[in-house]
Amino acid sequence: MSRMRYFTKVEFYNYRADSGGEKAGYYALIFFFYNALIIYLFGLLMYKTDFLERARLYYSNEHLFKLAIYSPIFILELAPLLFLLRSKKENLQSIGLTTSNTAISILLGIVGAIPFTYQIILDFILHKKEIQLEGANLWVEFLILFIFTALPEELMFRGYIQTRITGLIKNKYLAIVVVGLLFALMHIPFQMSMVNMTFMDYLITNWVYMIQLMVMHIYFVYLYTRNNNILVPIISHTLIDYIQLYIK
Repeated sequence: MSRMRYFTKVEFYNYRADSGGEKAGYYALIFFFYNALIIYLFGLLMYKTDFLERARLYYSNEHLFKLAIYSPIFILELAPLLFLLRSKKENLQSIGLTTSNTAISILLGIVGAIPFTYQIILDFILHKKEIQLEGANLWVEFLILFIFTALPEELMFRGYIQTRITGLIKNKYLAIVVVGLLFALMHIPFQMSMVNMTFMDYLITNWVYMIQLMVMHIYFVYLYTRNNNILVPIISHTLIDYIQLYIK
């Protein structure tokens, strides 16, 4: 295989050592641990210091406040990914960022959110439940989730780590499960700072949630490989989080 530029459905699981895949697998693991550390430190900053209280003094607008808070972590998360791609001479299509099939990707993303949100939507329609936004703008909140949560997580885990880890783990199913575990573990550092728990305490208390995150990873991989456009799982991811957060 020549130097990879874009993944077909087969190549998604076959980025092997013969094309530099083994090194890419190690880079993917390093990238994971780097981001786990960044998120852990961000959690400490948010919940173990008075940073939030001090920052709020400078922003009367909640959306500007969120933009100021999340933009630095967004850059810290994705800057190494762009560096890795550039150093390996791989373009953005290799992590699913493409303009091809945009319309169908958006549609697939919307449909893809249904299995995880249909019950909430039905309850909302049948029982006339409220959207809990406390006066915030619906579209702005959607964009915040899109840009600062779904986009980086999909690029990191479905776009980069999952496609490169197969250089180390030859069995595609095992590779998906392993990255699913990494995806679940990635959420622990920030969450355990928020709820003031140790790593093991959080894991024992929230093991069902960890399994749910692993299932979500497997599902998002499935969505991504429908047409190799990372926009599909990004849209689904955003809608799932949005509906679960704001429709009560």
